[in-house]
Amino acid sequence: MNRDYYTLWLKFRQSKESLSQFAKRVGVPKSELSVAFRALSQADLKIALLERKIYRLEENLRRCYEELNNSKGLGSFLKRLIGG
Repeated sequence: MNRDYYTLWLKFRQSKESLSQFAKRVGVPKSELSVAFRALSQADLKIALLERKIYRLEENLRRCYEELNNSKGLGSFLKRLIGG
């Protein structure tokens, strides 16, 4: 049966119910929800880590762009970037 586990996971996260109570209420076996929710939790964590990495890359790129604009040219910028 094709279920929308993501929507169920979001509803479960907002509820105050235990997994057993939630499973009974939505009519899905607890073991099935447990496996799906564990996978979704791991995916959510990986997405959060990727978002942090993207943010840091954006910040580094912004700083490099500002440094390039403040330098006297590309050669001067690269020397400072490399530490020469």
